[in-house]
Amino acid sequence: MFFIPTFPSHSPQKCLTTLDLTSLGVGSCCGTGMYLVVGMVARNIAGPGVILSFFIAAIASIFSGACYAEFGVRVPHTSGSAYMYSYVTVGEFVAFVIGWNMILEYLIGTSACACALSASFDSLAGGSISRSIAESVGTIFGRPPDFVAFGITLFMTFVLALGASKSVIFNNTLNAVNIASWVFIMTAGLFYVDTSTWSEHQGFLPFGWSGVFTGAATCFYAFIGFDIIATTGEEAHSPQKSIPKVDREIFSKQDVPKNVG
Repeated sequence: MFFIPTFPSHSPQKCLTTLDLTSLGVGSCCGTGMYLVVGMVARNIAGPGVILSFFIAAIASIFSGACYAEFGVRVPHTSGSAYMYSYVTVGEFVAFVIGWNMILEYLIGTSACACALSASFDSLAGGSISRSIAESVGTIFGRPPDFVAFGITLFMTFVLALGASKSVIFNNTLNAVNIASWVFIMTAGLFYVDTSTWSEHQGFLPFGWSGVFTGAATCFYAFIGFDIIATTGEEAHSPQKSIPKVDREIFSKQDVPKNVG
């Protein structure tokens, strides 16, 4: 039995279904992990062996996700974060350290994703956005300030401030567009498969098994998202059932499409 601390009652509205939690996890896993990590690992670390890297990363993620699912069932009436799980099991000091590490993790992750999206917009505009900012504002450490990324972060903060019931609609809409793009990319890519590259250029494992395992460590980032699901325990209708189910579905259904992509 765990001691669960009591806090002032500010219970959020229970409005998230299993489908909403699945969409939340898919949205977290199908971002930079799908569009950036796959290509980077395939080119620089593992080669075609990136398929094996993703399978290994998926297995490791399943074990990690199972731990989150177990905590979600045992400690359902909390915020559901790693901070709270640590607070309940190992004490306040460890939870304090983990909590601040989580803040740093989300700050870095948010800024990285916003900058990646800003760079995509700038690339679509032929670099005109960064050039205009550099000409009108100047540069900082040799680069123009990224006002687009700053605006994206403010916009997402506003969406989240509307509440879970509103933000989940926005998330589901973006996921529909994202998955449609994903299906199109995979379908179109099937017509350009060249199996000769699996035997040429040093074969299927040009970087050896060391490249596969090194790539697996990087590919693990593509599965980050199960911790997001755990934080929704207070807003889910039935966290004891939905959180383990969603974690299982995400890990079982994400690996194959990412390998195909």
